[in-house]
Amino acid sequence: MKKKSTNAKSMVIVSDVDNYDFKDNRVLKPLLLNCSEHPEYPMNHAFQHSDSVKLTKKKTLEYFVPNNISLLLSNSRTALNDAEKMYKEFLLEQQDEFKEDKIDELWHNCFLVSNYIEKIQTSIVFSYTALEAFANISIPDDFVYISQRNNKGIKEQFERQAIERWLSLKDKLDSVLPQIYDCNTISKQNFWSQFLQLEDYRNKIIHQKAIESTSFFYEYFKPSIFKVLRVAENIICYFHDVNKVNTSEQAQANLMWPWLPGAMTAPVLRNPESILDWKVDHNQPSFKKRFSDRQLAEFDKLSNQNSQINKLHNE
Repeated sequence: MKKKSTNAKSMVIVSDVDNYDFKDNRVLKPLLLNCSEHPEYPMNHAFQHSDSVKLTKKKTLEYFVPNNISLLLSNSRTALNDAEKMYKEFLLEQQDEFKEDKIDELWHNCFLVSNYIEKIQTSIVFSYTALEAFANISIPDDFVYISQRNNKGIKEQFERQAIERWLSLKDKLDSVLPQIYDCNTISKQNFWSQFLQLEDYRNKIIHQKAIESTSFFYEYFKPSIFKVLRVAENIICYFHDVNKVNTSEQAQANLMWPWLPGAMTAPVLRNPESILDWKVDHNQPSFKKRFSDRQLAEFDKLSNQNSQINKLHNE
């Protein structure tokens, strides 16, 4: 029987809260804890998620964990920037290079257009998928959404899994998330029409109908496409600005928020209770550097005592 793969997720102290800085904006947001005035557990630390993956029997790779939504947005943004550059530098600036050979001109333009459409479609799909992921991670485990009355006068009740499975992204963004973040419905914002356009572009790619053939490509050559492909970041920034973090559970959920221009904050916890059950890896070189040999011996002694107590409890 094949063993399940295991990982070694952990939290690494990278700095104090005031001096925290990230080297890559695709990384998970840190857990920031500043309770310097706490009578029992005074501390001021920025914790960053780390993980490891086994590449071969002898090689393990350790890294700070990326944020999946950030990766999706990064893919979309990279493709968008490439497409916008191609549109301005190649498509708009097309020269009459093939006056005498129409066939060569058509092949040449096919190459340019295909590359351009690939970038546009990549940006569309990753942008929309980022919004789907963001909407789903925003829903608390115990949240229940009650819909407006339908045409039969019935209100429907949805728990988290039902919301994820049965409600459209449009309903999640405009009806569910405003309840979670206690804000106005997003359909009142100027960029809502751009989201609807993004959704239409995405559906025509994923659910292409024969009757449409390739006519929907024409939409990709309108300059307005570039504004539409930036709407995902606008939506996330909108909810970032109205978001309030009052509990450690909310702060934990906020670790999944991407770093974005206009959404560059991370919540700071003041109560250490949420981390008091964490286990410290005394064998890490970074840990050993910070303490004397006598202190490390005390840590080992305490760790052994705790292990023996746990063993007795288990027996």
